[in-house]
Amino acid sequence: MRKVLFMLIAICTVVATALPLASPANAVARSELTVPRFVPTACPAKPVPTTLPPDARCGFLVVPENRAKPNGRTIDLTVGIVPAASHPAPDPIVYLAGGPGGFPLGEAQSLIAAGFARDRELNLISQRGTIYGPPNPAPTCPEIDRASQAALGLPLDGSQATRLNVAAARACYRRLVAAGADIGAYDTTENAADVADLRVALGIREWNVFGVSYGSNPAMTLMREHPQGIRSVTLDSVEPPEVVAADLFAPNARAGFDSLFRACMEQAQCWRRSPGIAQTFTNLVRRLEAHPVTTQVDPPRGGPPVKVVLDGGRLANWLIDESENTPDYRNVPAMIAKLADGDPRPIAAEAAASLVGSGIGILGYGLGLGVGCGEWIPYMTDSILPAGARCPTRRSFSLRESATP
Repeated sequence: MRKVLFMLIAICTVVATALPLASPANAVARSELTVPRFVPTACPAKPVPTTLPPDARCGFLVVPENRAKPNGRTIDLTVGIVPAASHPAPDPIVYLAGGPGGFPLGEAQSLIAAGFARDRELNLISQRGTIYGPPNPAPTCPEIDRASQAALGLPLDGSQATRLNVAAARACYRRLVAAGADIGAYDTTENAADVADLRVALGIREWNVFGVSYGSNPAMTLMREHPQGIRSVTLDSVEPPEVVAADLFAPNARAGFDSLFRACMEQAQCWRRSPGIAQTFTNLVRRLEAHPVTTQVDPPRGGPPVKVVLDGGRLANWLIDESENTPDYRNVPAMIAKLADGDPRPIAAEAAASLVGSGIGILGYGLGLGVGCGEWIPYMTDSILPAGARCPTRRSFSLRESATP
């Protein structure tokens, strides 16, 4: 995971100078804003279809891009509203996706299947930085998405892949700034304020907040900064605002790996070979890091074969991604066994699936990099920063300190 953190640090050096300091003056300006508005629209079908049901309603929440500049430009955040299946209670649910920068309208079907809309209306808000409508372009970065696809054919550890991604981030940053985007306005404080404004704009007296992963952070910020109208809060996979999430990437991944491998070894039918699955996976990571394997896989949605270089870092990242792919998680031991037997294609295909054929220009890098560069990287412990990493000084950012109770 150190290679992933190094890439984030490198990208952050491109955009760090655009992140403003939080100040008491900003808080005063925010409190004087008029209530934003909700504009009903057709549910979006491009650039990617949502999984909203046919009876869902959609619209744009129009909010100031930067609440410290009440006369500045506005942004339109896409909102999807799923009606309750039956006998709706008066207090809806608002779902705050992870990421930062996830696309909750694409999660609608899984949330419905989990019972979120059984007896309550379900509100899905695409957080600032994710895809939304005209007139202003969303701070998504198709440049980075395309670079990530191209980097599939390069070792994840290699300097060429890092340069490719950093160049893409720089190009995206320059394009957005030239278009008038206020890059420094994409943070958790503004994100939570958007959620508070949505409740008021929809005329909801009281609702229930559900935040998952990064979404738990704006949920807690919402509780602190905008407690009005909150009936209950559910936090799933909590990311506390006083904790530097980037410091926990590697330890959390290791804990997840250990839990998976331990559970597998407790079931005789899961792993019948020697050495155990944990040692096998560790050996594979080390072997592939020293000698990456190149293969060709067919994209899941069609198209020409894709070149994938499977090295130790990409193998570890694949397993992290699989932990979020619940339906296929049970297949992980079998896929590791196939790789150990010399067949890299199943894992390579899964590694490519999330990058090829979809997702261009959807992920909210504006929010992701805003949070990463302003709220994580400057507060990482020195022991976890890769040697030679350049990072803005911690004292130059006050956002984390102002957000800590």
